Amino acid sequence: MKLSIFPFMVAFMLLTSCSAQIAGVVSDDGSADITIQSGLQPSMTELIHSLFKIGGGVSQNIIDANSINASISASKGVKTARFRNITSSAIEGTISLSRINDFLSVAGQRSQFLTFDSQNGRLLVVIDRTSAPRIVSLLSPDFVDYLSCLMSPAALEDYQYIKTKAEYLDELQNFFGSFKDKKLAANLVSDIKKANIRITIDFPKDVKSVQGGHFSGKRAEFDAPLLDLLVLETPLTYEVRW
Repeated sequence: MKLSIFPFMVAFMLLTSCSAQIAGVVSDDGSADITIQSGLQPSMTELIHSLFKIGGGVSQNIIDANSINASISASKGVKTARFRNITSSAIEGTISLSRINDFLSVAGQRSQFLTFDSQNGRLLVVIDRTSAPRIVSLLSPDFVDYLSCLMSPAALEDYQYIKTKAEYLDELQNFFGSFKDKKLAANLVSDIKKANIRITIDFPKDVKSVQGGHFSGKRAEFDAPLLDLLVLETPLTYEVRW
């Protein structure tokens, strides 16, 4: 049975300023295999190099596959995580879940943002400013570091005062324009506006309805802009019924 992998959409789009493609296969027993390709935009690569240089050192890989393997593998519900660096700022790999409903759950409780009901043919994901910080905190401190660079109000309490996407882009432009340079700030804002994730899901039965995407026959497709996920001006709701 092929199903959606929205939890990984959240994790990797909140990781940093990137564009990504995700595909997944979920079995009847609730296990899952996910394939991910993700990479930084040029402006984010430049920004991180600059910040690391100020801090006293630059690692060989800006996105480190080994670090991601370790942090994702330690997450609840994850059986294996195997990523490799395509370049210093891009990765590809796979994640295997023992049970999708265990992913990002705590103390035996199911995830608060994910509802997967194979018996009734329904998948519901709600991402808001309550669930997003929790998702990030359960993954890895590395994710928080990247989000700090991007000043994400969706996941960091320090930036919760930013309420809209327009306010967020102005904040980035003003801060990095004064701290670094105006060209880098403009490029960062432009890249964040363009960054997107594409998810394509093939179901064993014809899809009846989709919220937050579109469908044809057994296929449902979703595009999630990074800007929407970084700010969460309004909650994002994705639902598939088949």
